[in-house]
Amino acid sequence: MKRLLYISALSIAFCACAKEEPELTHKVQYVNDFVVEDVPDDSVQHERYLIYKDFGVPVFFNDTIKKRESFDRSGNPVYSYETVDLNWSYTDYQGKIKYRYKYLTDKGLQMRALKITRRYLSKTSKPMRPFSIMLADTLTISSPSTVTRPLYHVGYRTLALSQIARISDDEIDNVINKTIRSMVYDRVSSNKDLCAQFGEKAVKSAWYRQRWSDLGNCPNLAKWVLLNWAITVNSLFNDPPYETFDNEDAADMLEKLEEVGSREQAESIRQAMLQEIGNYGFIRGEHRVTSGSPKSLEEDCKFFVEAIMFLGEQGFKQRYGHLPLVMEKYNILAKYITNVLQVDLNYNGITEHTNE
Repeated sequence: MKRLLYISALSIAFCACAKEEPELTHKVQYVNDFVVEDVPDDSVQHERYLIYKDFGVPVFFNDTIKKRESFDRSGNPVYSYETVDLNWSYTDYQGKIKYRYKYLTDKGLQMRALKITRRYLSKTSKPMRPFSIMLADTLTISSPSTVTRPLYHVGYRTLALSQIARISDDEIDNVINKTIRSMVYDRVSSNKDLCAQFGEKAVKSAWYRQRWSDLGNCPNLAKWVLLNWAITVNSLFNDPPYETFDNEDAADMLEKLEEVGSREQAESIRQAMLQEIGNYGFIRGEHRVTSGSPKSLEEDCKFFVEAIMFLGEQGFKQRYGHLPLVMEKYNILAKYITNVLQVDLNYNGITEHTNE
């Protein structure tokens, strides 16, 4: 009986202690520093809030987003910072590259930059919108070999736009479209399975970094490119995205040679050369040398994305639709761009999007 009373007493004591224990609460609170709060009395901050509300993209004028203060065991203050870090790319962290800003502080220029930012976001599909945007007066990018001051820089977490508050109204859409095209290529190039599928045939056949004369089935290229060094594959086009040599089209160059008797013959030779590189699945040659095929899968893929985004679906098919291998490679990229990135290629790759 005493044993039962002892056990009962322990049970009552245990229950009493359990009731007296304070309720455990989660002390760590997650704070999203990228949320933009409304400041109705400040026109700039209010517009930042409206952009965030409409598109879900926070916009900043300073690369330091948040400063937090805490204390160590000795009571000394310790500070941590949430910053816009452009060193993150889609593939790695580029610590050797330095980014310096001149901040955009003028209220009028800030409002103009926000207006252009809204225009940019309205032309960008939801999957293509950046996580955040940094607006600067100027951006200087320094690497061990170069220093550049671009209008835009596409980072993994942040899109930096600089000088846009000062560009003319006529240039706004041009800058926006170039930015979107660059972002499309970044998305494509970061998808390694997609790029491998795109370059599979060229890689297996070792067609990259080859002289046209060594590929074995390019008689016109072997003859005319060697005959006149100014006639390169990259000067075969009448319109962008590729430039002609000294603004002169290859057909004009061919027509001036003694071996070519007429404009019609020059155009025929030009089309034959385009057909020859198309038989290997290429739409242009290596960027610097120009006397041979693209130097790598990455360069080849970039050429295709540039052409797809500039020409759109209809324009690309009109120019290259008769080249089966080129169109196979086109279809691989176009399917991803339209289905995954939701970019409408029926409008030259760029169209208006409603707030999503």
